[in-house]
Amino acid sequence: METRLVFPLVMLLGILLESNLVLPTPVSKSDYSVLEQASVFETGKFHPITSGVGTASSCSPPRPLLIVRPEEQGTYPVILFHHGTGCQNSWYTDVFKFISSHGYIVVAPQLYNWIPPSGQSEIDSAAKVANWLPSGLQCVLPKNIKGDLHNLALAGHSRGGYIAFALELGLADVPLEVNFSALVGVDPVAGPSKNSQLKPKILHYESCSFNISIPVAIIGTGLGNKSVFPLTPACAPDGVSHTEIFNECKPPCSHFVTRDYGHMDVLDDGIGPLRWLARTLCKGCAWGVSRDPMRKTVGGIFVAFLEAFFKGNYKEYNNILQNRHCFVPATLEPVHNKSEGTSCSGLSAMSMPAFALALKVTSRTGAIFIGNLIMMLLCYASLDPVQNKSSTAYCSSDSMAMLFSLTTTRNTAIFCKTVTVLFRQHLSQSRTKVKGHRAQKMETRLVFPLVMLLGILLESNLVLPTPVSESDHSVLEQASVFETGKFHPDVGIASSCSPPRPLLIVRPEEQGTYPVILFHHGTDCRNSWYTDVLKFISSHGYIVVAPQLYNWIPPSGQSEIDSAAKVANWLPSGLQCVLPKNIKGDLHNLALAGHSRGGYIAFALELGLADVPLEVNFSALVGIDPVAGTSKNDQLEPKILDHESCFFNISIPVAIIGTGLGNKPVFPLAPACAPDGVSHTEIFNKCKPPCSHFVTRDYGHRDVLDDGIGPLRWLARTLCKGCAWGVSRDPMRKTVGGIFVAFLEAFFKGNYKEYNNLLQKHNHFAPATLDPVQNKSEGKSSSALSAMSMPVFSF
Repeated sequence: METRLVFPLVMLLGILLESNLVLPTPVSKSDYSVLEQASVFETGKFHPITSGVGTASSCSPPRPLLIVRPEEQGTYPVILFHHGTGCQNSWYTDVFKFISSHGYIVVAPQLYNWIPPSGQSEIDSAAKVANWLPSGLQCVLPKNIKGDLHNLALAGHSRGGYIAFALELGLADVPLEVNFSALVGVDPVAGPSKNSQLKPKILHYESCSFNISIPVAIIGTGLGNKSVFPLTPACAPDGVSHTEIFNECKPPCSHFVTRDYGHMDVLDDGIGPLRWLARTLCKGCAWGVSRDPMRKTVGGIFVAFLEAFFKGNYKEYNNILQNRHCFVPATLEPVHNKSEGTSCSGLSAMSMPAFALALKVTSRTGAIFIGNLIMMLLCYASLDPVQNKSSTAYCSSDSMAMLFSLTTTRNTAIFCKTVTVLFRQHLSQSRTKVKGHRAQKMETRLVFPLVMLLGILLESNLVLPTPVSESDHSVLEQASVFETGKFHPDVGIASSCSPPRPLLIVRPEEQGTYPVILFHHGTDCRNSWYTDVLKFISSHGYIVVAPQLYNWIPPSGQSEIDSAAKVANWLPSGLQCVLPKNIKGDLHNLALAGHSRGGYIAFALELGLADVPLEVNFSALVGIDPVAGTSKNDQLEPKILDHESCFFNISIPVAIIGTGLGNKPVFPLAPACAPDGVSHTEIFNKCKPPCSHFVTRDYGHRDVLDDGIGPLRWLARTLCKGCAWGVSRDPMRKTVGGIFVAFLEAFFKGNYKEYNNLLQKHNHFAPATLDPVQNKSEGKSSSALSAMSMPVFSF
């Protein structure tokens, strides 16, 4: 009996080891948060240093090198990167620095000056540089920085991508003395056409013909196969570029296409007139469109891919493959993958070695899976080892597979049935007879530890080896509101079209119709001081109109409210005048918002306190640390607070974002900027459902402002208590922007998932700590404070 249990228990142990088990412990800064999962598309924590090494240096590299490596002490994986046709290695500096900031050393040889040699000659030069690395790389690095050549990646762009594949295919006449562990091709090109390939040829137009066993990632471009002018050749022609090269790769191999970018869009912007020449020769992104999303996407895929196959951290790479539309800077379409264990032609979601593909499932689903698996183990513990059958009918493989299919996904059922078959094969080989009473005793002894294991799993989140479907609401999708959105915000000042007050307009560059936010600044602030957070919100598909209601000295409350009403009334006739023709504001989805005294203005407008009748209807209201006066007895006029719960006659949804330090004075006896009794807590108490309340515990009243406002930033910090000196205020701005977006996505577009998850799991993925988080939901008494109840907010 004990012998027969070894295999099933080892299988269960293997599954648990290959899963990502998150026990129910408090979240700390060291936890691998969802935002950290998406951080491959943000600059990393290391500080990259760039240096050139000539052939005449004491380290004698075969070709001149560009070295980009972290400044910090450590041992880092190495990437050998080859430039494209007619390019200089320095033209890739931006993307190299991005990759290096995540902890990588990039070695980029200049294989020739301007005119490419023969393919064979270039491959041989690349091989010589590769062979130089073991003896020469340390010579060009500081003593406290080392290259890890056990984790050596091969990469290249354009013709350099062809060189990388040719090296790994063993086509160099110079024998390679190093082993590569991964390969990345950035829009690789193997020649001008099928009939005119570079020599030696690498393409044979047979699926999986490459004799390459290391993992491969190929990043193509959607415009690379397009010509700039009719009858001119494309820079990455069909048949010799990324699609065909992917077709000839064996698993594991992934394929990404940056749909809206071209062959040379990965290059730096600052390469002078040659940039325009590159744009003339190769079709690229539209004029005026930033190429930074392309570079960040390439760099992020590089990092995620190498983190997966060098360090065993597959989460980010799998999420890119499965949730690419959620947080990737550039649109990826299509994305394909050949995973280990599939047929060569099969394209599927990434499968990690063995069972390591991760899907974060709910505790209930994980418990069902493990519970059934445990039941299966117990069933097979009672099998007769000779006849290979059980007296219990539900222990048959068909019944077990059916049970799994009812409680988990179809793929999990297939997985479990496969395990069942493996068990049967193992047990059929066993010929050791076990007495019935001993088996029964052994099975009884197993019940308690297995139930204990099930109890632990019930209280934990288990990452199971199940492919993610596009319909699954992944954690990364939940957290995407805290990352910069897919739109490119444009900032402009509207002085024409006769607005009642000067306006700051922040809107997406891309054509479309977008909801509108009317945002009011705080006391003595400029509307431009909120540019960072307004751009963040706009990047998710919103137009922000921010009037400058006065210059420096605030007028009376009534005068300011009336000015705000005039701006609101101007929107239906004037907003389109200040927007491009292909961009429209959706005033059916018009949000009212403000910070500090501007929050008071927003509430006063919706309460109908303007002497100027409002001619527009607002659909939502957001107050950022709103303040209605200096104290309970010294409120702004007209007053909005009388300190009775639920007195506000406001029927639209409201979100209030307070600060934990706003009610603290900078010095003893000095007034606080957001005093108790007239700020976010009391205003939330006055709101009717639906209304939510978030407090950024470690930030102050003015920490939402931009960093780049000069000496006035220090004045703001002197007047208002803020976060600790040296602490970045970017998490505060991202948290404010993310709550804004999640709230409006819920009530403007009916997508409540992110907002509900923010209310219920706020400390798992919000950049700033939110404490407390409260909610008054529809259908409850107005005094009730609770976590968001999803059934209350209808989907």
